[in-house]
Amino acid sequence: STPVNAESGLKILDNFQASQEYTLQCGDVLYIPAGLSHLGSASEAGMSYSIGFRAPSLPELLASFSHQAVESFDQDIRYKDPVIAPDQRPGEINNSALQQVKALMQLALSDEQLLIESFGRLMTEPRIPELLEAPEQEITAEQIAVQLQKGLSLVHNPASRFACHYRGETLYFFVNGECLHI
Repeated sequence: STPVNAESGLKILDNFQASQEYTLQCGDVLYIPAGLSHLGSASEAGMSYSIGFRAPSLPELLASFSHQAVESFDQDIRYKDPVIAPDQRPGEINNSALQQVKALMQLALSDEQLLIESFGRLMTEPRIPELLEAPEQEITAEQIAVQLQKGLSLVHNPASRFACHYRGETLYFFVNGECLHI
């Protein structure tokens, strides 16, 4: 494992050694799959864009799912101690207990709506929330409708993230870590 400096919020390798090198011309695009280290530099003045796609880690997925599950599940769904056999050692966590825990977790994972919502919220969380300014006064749907009828245009804030998922007759619309059911 190569040492990484993450002070800037990015994972920068302390000692990057290239195994391949490419020179791009104006208009070229280079795709670098997730998980591959890379270093880019310009050979002359110009503009380049690096577009990163959200690739959450397993811990991030689990944390997002767990957070959503805490808010979704009834607190009365609980683990119950299994029947203890007379010959069982005191304090032992037996396979029956572990199977029950696994079954409870699988119950949560089988909740399709919970899975959709936790993933959609995670994928649309703003990277830099400070760039999203809340309006000074809350705007109602009716006020927006009136303004749209007067010719007002809505403009997408570049810091906002959107995603959607269709499930049956419902559209799950995600904006900046929030979910709307349409």
